Amino acid sequence: MILLIVLILAIVVGLIRGGTIQRLASLPLRQGGLALGALLLQSFLIYGPWFDRRETRSIAVGAMALSYLLLLAFVWLNRHLSGIAIIGLGLALNFLVTLANGGFMPTSPEALQRGGYTISASQVTTGSRLVRSKDILLAREETRLWFLSDIFVIPPPFPWPTVFSVGDVVIAVGTFAFMQKGLLGFSRDLRSSS
Repeated sequence: MILLIVLILAIVVGLIRGGTIQRLASLPLRQGGLALGALLLQSFLIYGPWFDRRETRSIAVGAMALSYLLLLAFVWLNRHLSGIAIIGLGLALNFLVTLANGGFMPTSPEALQRGGYTISASQVTTGSRLVRSKDILLAREETRLWFLSDIFVIPPPFPWPTVFSVGDVVIAVGTFAFMQKGLLGFSRDLRSSS
């Protein structure tokens, strides 16, 4: 959710600064299909039942790891564009903590409660995957690389309370920079990469 909010904010700010949507339509991205494929794969995995079934869980975790590798390949191919390297750093941080915790992004019960989510032991137990997400519920002391997990919270009364990670913050900063440059023009970036 935090990334969607930043994306909308970046577009609004870029348009106020004189940017145009037409420039976005002609972004000089290389191999955009890698990113699109990775995001579709993640959506398929998140909203499908595959993470929840024991017999397909390892395949789903492997497919999620593949989606991160596709995103990182896309970042590498487009690293010459403003903001993309920052996005790549955020993705790498999220991928690292996800790998360290069995293929899922750890979130603590306390973070979820601060975010306004009501959870009970009968609904979700420690170590279980949160429905329709890439998250797994883990206590702080059980979380490897805890400081990279979903530890930040935007609580209610914000209309869309959310829990997010350091990697998400870094991705948001990179996305904002990329969108500003995309709306205002990449001509200088293209000349410097030639």
